[in-house]
Amino acid sequence: MLARRLAQVSNRLIASSSICFRGFAAQPKGLTDEMVQKIVKRDEELRRDYYDMPESFPANSQPPNGFVTKQQALRKRLIHRSRQRGMLEVDLLLGKWATENVNRLTHDELEQYEALLNSETVDIFAWITEKSPVPPEMDLPIVREIQRWVKSKPFGVASPEEYAKNKKFFSN
Repeated sequence: MLARRLAQVSNRLIASSSICFRGFAAQPKGLTDEMVQKIVKRDEELRRDYYDMPESFPANSQPPNGFVTKQQALRKRLIHRSRQRGMLEVDLLLGKWATENVNRLTHDELEQYEALLNSETVDIFAWITEKSPVPPEMDLPIVREIQRWVKSKPFGVASPEEYAKNKKFFSN
């Protein structure tokens, strides 16, 4: 059954009153098909809510001289998500790349970049640094562009001066 398979390969912590296990379990014990369906349904709802862009924005979020468009909000969101990956190396690389490039991307390129950001951070790092091959579904022009950028703009020189120079690309 698809729902049980999704629960098995899920890499999230799933808990019930009697068990708690980490994904990739061979056969989760204690989960009924009904529980698995609820898990999958809730996961889909949360993901849809997270990835959907709102159509309007609160008045206090608007700039003083106009309105935030959906496209502007998407670009800001992608830059923020690029800086907030949770792995310093990826925060630096994607954060700086996004700050320099997201505002010039076409709609199709924005969709490709968002698809990349929807991947696991560890995988993104391996792909953009070419430590592991990019899977066919992620072998996108934007990924190849980022790979070229990473090769040409390394953060390999560790010094307080370089850190201070690049700190502005961090979120905190």
